[in-house]
Amino acid sequence: MIYHLLQIAIFFLLFQESIVSAPIQKEYDLLSPDKSIQLTVSTGNKLTYSLRVDGNEVMGASKISMTIDDDQVLGKNPKNTSVNRKTINNLIKPVMWEKFRTIVDHFNEMTLEFADKYSISRTLLE
Repeated sequence: MIYHLLQIAIFFLLFQESIVSAPIQKEYDLLSPDKSIQLTVSTGNKLTYSLRVDGNEVMGASKISMTIDDDQVLGKNPKNTSVNRKTINNLIKPVMWEKFRTIVDHFNEMTLEFADKYSISRTLLE
């Protein structure tokens, strides 16, 4: 009986340690203005992004990382500090137009900033 209780106690201690040490994965979604394209950036033990068009996955989770001079890997165990989003919807009137008098400049942008003093920015057009 004591042996059984000891096994249960050890299991819970090991389980608790794995929960505490595992990085929490978060997902940040960015939609195109017409909502047909969805970009998902995931954080956890690595930084990844995936892409869906009309609900169909066209690119699975792809790793984002960069190794710099001192062997520091940006994108490994990322700790997100802030998320900034913006939508731009302008009309550009070119000085010399050929096909169109105005050009629609409509996009959504998301910037993720990380504790290691780097950021990534993604833009989706209409």
